[in-house]
Amino acid sequence: MGSLECGGPVHIPIVEHHLSSKRVLTTEFIDGIKINDTQKLQNSGFSLASIDKILVEAFGRQIFCTGFVHADPHPGNLFVRPRPFRSSHPSLLSLFFRFLVGSFWATPAQLVILDHGLYQSMPSDQRLALCSMYKAILNNDEIGMQKAARRLNVTDYVTFGEVIIQRPWRRKGLSLPSKLTEADKAHMRKQAEVYFDRILLVLQEMPRPLLLFIRNLNMVRSICRGHDDRINRHEYLIRLALIGSHVVDGNHYSPSLWADVVSWLQWKRYILHIRWEGLKDKAFFLLIRLFSCLGIAPDPKEILSLATKPARQIPL
Repeated sequence: MGSLECGGPVHIPIVEHHLSSKRVLTTEFIDGIKINDTQKLQNSGFSLASIDKILVEAFGRQIFCTGFVHADPHPGNLFVRPRPFRSSHPSLLSLFFRFLVGSFWATPAQLVILDHGLYQSMPSDQRLALCSMYKAILNNDEIGMQKAARRLNVTDYVTFGEVIIQRPWRRKGLSLPSKLTEADKAHMRKQAEVYFDRILLVLQEMPRPLLLFIRNLNMVRSICRGHDDRINRHEYLIRLALIGSHVVDGNHYSPSLWADVVSWLQWKRYILHIRWEGLKDKAFFLLIRLFSCLGIAPDPKEILSLATKPARQIPL
């Protein structure tokens, strides 16, 4: 979950032991907004991007760092409320600062996770293999994917990669956007219709605990998509996969400064690589436009239309 300290970004309802029994578990009352009630969240001054960051961080840390995962994170179990003060008696300065933040920026959010009746744990060797698989997907490393999939007893690493991230992973460069293009959606529909037997085989080969892990990732993906993909969740998940790869035993996970620093440096290198790729693409496009203005190259729109036409429609 990350930090569960008082006033932190994530909260678990406190159990009222004096009202609980062997059959009934009573917790404190939570007054919040369901995470998929987008309009109400925005009307209350919350930033959807900030909420998504907290969501991805919380469950990404569970999956990659601890291997102990809430397996039913549907919107009914995820509430958002204003982040309470760390102290029960906040100072006037804290109150004034919170007022300024809420007035000029977004209301600081706290994610409350309910219903902890269904959890799934994964052995550390499988969790580390999943970290390696996710890193290999993000790095576009087919050899690494093949090795990681083999550690999880999966033969078809190509389909396995698409099952994990729910989108095509083969691409030019390292950038992996959260939003699906129409071509991506068509590819996934074709995979589901034509190659369903491959997907079924992958699901049969993978370790049983991984099914609920993938369900968790899909729930998070669905919620972020409902918020119009305000963040690129893959950029946050890769950082947690890097941290998790340094955690030998998820059952005794505690944040390590050394692991965090090394993971942060690796993550920054990955992000800088992506930004550099984007900068090169923009520079190339500007160069084409310049050549077009000088009459040296065709209009960029004409090039794009030819690139998107089927081969049989391109005039010879």
